[in-house]
Amino acid sequence: MTMSNKEEISNLKNSGCFDESWYLEKYPDVKELGMDPAEHFLWIGLTIGRDPSSVMTNAEYKNLSAQKIAQEHDELSIDINTESIDNWTIAPRAGDELANLIRESRLFDTDWYALKYQLSIDEDPLSHFVSVGLHRGFDPSESFSSEKYLMRYGDVANAGMSAFHHYLVGGRSEGRAIFAHQMLSDYEGIEEVLPDTFFLRQRQRLHEVAVVVHVFYPEIWDEITEYLSNVEEGFDLYVSLIKGKSDHIEQYIKSRYPHAHILTFPNHGRDVFPFTEFLKAGVLDGYQLVCKIHTKRSLHRVDGDAWRRQLYDGLLGSKQLVANICAHMRHDPDVGMVVPDGYIYNAEFMGSNADALLALLKRVGLNCNIEDMIFPAGNMFWASATIIQFMKALHLSARDYELELGQLDGTMGHAIERYAGIACSEAAQKMITTSQVTPTPSSVYDGNKHKLIAFYLPQYHPIPENDKWWGKGFTEWRNVEKARPAFDGHCQPRRPADLGFYDLRVDEIRHEQAELAKKFGIDAFCYYHYWFDGKTLLDLPLNRLIEGDVDFPFCICWANENWTRSWDGLNKDVLLPQTYDDALMSRYPYDVHKYLADARYLKFNGKPIFLIYKIMDLPKPQETISNWRQVWRELGIGEVHIAAVRTFPNQDKVSITDLGVDAFVDFPPHSIGPYVTSASVGTDADFEGFIYNYKDAVEGDIARYRQEDSSFVHRGVMGAWDNTARRGKRAHLTYGASPITYRSWLRRSLVQDSENHPNRERLTFINAWNEWAEGTYLEPDQHYGIGFLEATRSTRALWRNK
Repeated sequence: MTMSNKEEISNLKNSGCFDESWYLEKYPDVKELGMDPAEHFLWIGLTIGRDPSSVMTNAEYKNLSAQKIAQEHDELSIDINTESIDNWTIAPRAGDELANLIRESRLFDTDWYALKYQLSIDEDPLSHFVSVGLHRGFDPSESFSSEKYLMRYGDVANAGMSAFHHYLVGGRSEGRAIFAHQMLSDYEGIEEVLPDTFFLRQRQRLHEVAVVVHVFYPEIWDEITEYLSNVEEGFDLYVSLIKGKSDHIEQYIKSRYPHAHILTFPNHGRDVFPFTEFLKAGVLDGYQLVCKIHTKRSLHRVDGDAWRRQLYDGLLGSKQLVANICAHMRHDPDVGMVVPDGYIYNAEFMGSNADALLALLKRVGLNCNIEDMIFPAGNMFWASATIIQFMKALHLSARDYELELGQLDGTMGHAIERYAGIACSEAAQKMITTSQVTPTPSSVYDGNKHKLIAFYLPQYHPIPENDKWWGKGFTEWRNVEKARPAFDGHCQPRRPADLGFYDLRVDEIRHEQAELAKKFGIDAFCYYHYWFDGKTLLDLPLNRLIEGDVDFPFCICWANENWTRSWDGLNKDVLLPQTYDDALMSRYPYDVHKYLADARYLKFNGKPIFLIYKIMDLPKPQETISNWRQVWRELGIGEVHIAAVRTFPNQDKVSITDLGVDAFVDFPPHSIGPYVTSASVGTDADFEGFIYNYKDAVEGDIARYRQEDSSFVHRGVMGAWDNTARRGKRAHLTYGASPITYRSWLRRSLVQDSENHPNRERLTFINAWNEWAEGTYLEPDQHYGIGFLEATRSTRALWRNK
């Protein structure tokens, strides 16, 4: 194919068949190329089916008499000042223009081309490609496969055009996809070459910051190292390479970063799939901050390289910028992501990703208006540990990603880009840009006035009574394991991860629990104390605690409900009753004295805190509590802060004065009944329980304390609720509970509590640390991992943990 000469162009313009203004408006890529519209039409537009004007079609033009138009341009030979090569005739001017277009495409790899087509040392690869290779169908680099391009676009193949030539002058501006050589066409082939992450999981985390780099274009690596030098605090480096494309630079990377963790992947899922594989392997767990970048070139965009550099500059542009980003994120619990200026996009840029995005949201039970979303364009960002866990919770595999077809939109990677923004906002976190970053953000509640207390179930060890009632060796783990899902997406059974199906007779387990709790921002455990007319059950963990050296604060809550066969607190088939005999009740303050006297016992305003689970069951609550206070004074405990757990109805009708207590403790789900609505999910036909929206509980609780006085209330939140393990098909459970929505509830509750009652000590109770059979726990599980723990830690400033 030759460029058109001046005579041809002039003939076309004077023929009355061509409308220059219309052509430029109809095909804006021509203006972008800076070409004369008539020249473009004769050179390429005619061949690819473009019309010359609004009143003449391409076919009509081709049928015109040869006397009215010049001979068709791709059959012409130019007679003067030309060089003939293998029956192709190329004008020197055309060659120069082509060379410039090829350079601007950033798709020509000199070394690859010379090696691939065995050029001699004195041959210039670009000149050879312009004069010979382009027209023979040679490829410019590994990144462009002519064969795959022509297979995808039959119109180009049918026109007999060179694939790369078409892409340069038409396909690129039309947004047509390109295809690299190293692309696998089936999932089996992809899975066969996935890297083994076994040894990577054994690596030692050395720093609090991780940088994750995906390298598709190896020529960008040196540019990346310059930016990485701006991360002055230590960081752990994770690099994904592409087999057959960038894996040859592994040792080069190691020479600069000997401790880098490098994996080679098939060309699948762009930069996002390798990132989610790092997530799935758990290697990004525990980092405070993660920076994700990749060797973005966006070859379909003229400004692709400038786009990449803007993103790098906005994340890693200087030592001071990086230091400020890290400081800001550590001091402001409400910042989940930092992106460069100008790269927060909204729903106008949804593209063709809505269906895939909704499917991702369903995986974590999020039901939100995607029209309100914002997201980090370019898929490069700084992320908090919370956002990392929210992305990990998707549990994506290679088969969740489309096979590589050069797609420019509508892929799993594009959907995840948008999911990250929604997860951030649904968790009550912000996405900010570089210009909003300051080293010490002001007017942010850092959480240092709050203590977080998690209810602790001491049930996970055998006792004679349970052996008798439920079978030898019974613990709640037996119920947990037998639970089954009631609808699509219902997470059952819920299985523990890091701590396993533990036995609380093992001291090391309780040590590990305390260390986990401290690491993730829990200030104390509140142990349920089972005391029935002087008989105690499940007190081994508490007694071991008193006798041992676990350095972690605690308090107790008298679980004064009947021990029933149904395990749901109803007075049916009672196995151990609470009689509230006066003589027996008088013994209780003596029996728990050893706990309240312990140096590790939790205090509120200098007073030990003691909870009563069902205060309305006490026949004479004021008298009983008054007597207990006096006993504790006589025993040297002093004044005790006594709080009633709100497990009773009509909570707004009862005051602390009525009951003789100092405060109430909110205890969802008991405190959220008025606010919840039924969730519409397709359950099994035999399901007889109740499913309600978790977000209703969150919004109802927040709205409640915009109106109601909480001066004498210790706020409470729950991670989730699902007692399928105990009640089977009659279970009550929340829909939409996840670390994302839990984080929103806890953080908003803390902030609201601090605004309502500034400058005073505050307690917030979390239901629960380990209520596995009721589906509310913070301990790591096999579905969300450390998600609930990380969400808890993120509600208060990270500097607290340094």
